[in-house]
Amino acid sequence: MLDGLAPDFVGLNLIMPFGSPLTTGDLLDTPPVSDLQFVIRFKNSNGDITAQMNGSGSISAVPIPAAAWLFGTGLLGLIGFNARKKKA
Repeated sequence: MLDGLAPDFVGLNLIMPFGSPLTTGDLLDTPPVSDLQFVIRFKNSNGDITAQMNGSGSISAVPIPAAAWLFGTGLLGLIGFNARKKKA
């Protein structure tokens, strides 16, 4: 609860460019999600809806090479830390 307001409803819709795989029957070849929409609705202590936030945005993929380099560097750091710990 924030200043007498409590979240009442939070909704998130992921929008696929070619329809839902559940309605097209194409679960193995799912198209990428391109956009999202969200709704957050707040109620006051009387139960009245006082504020509603709507928004939308685009979704982009995280580049795999950058994520792999970051993971690899962290993994090497943990291996080095473990080797140093065993040596001492």
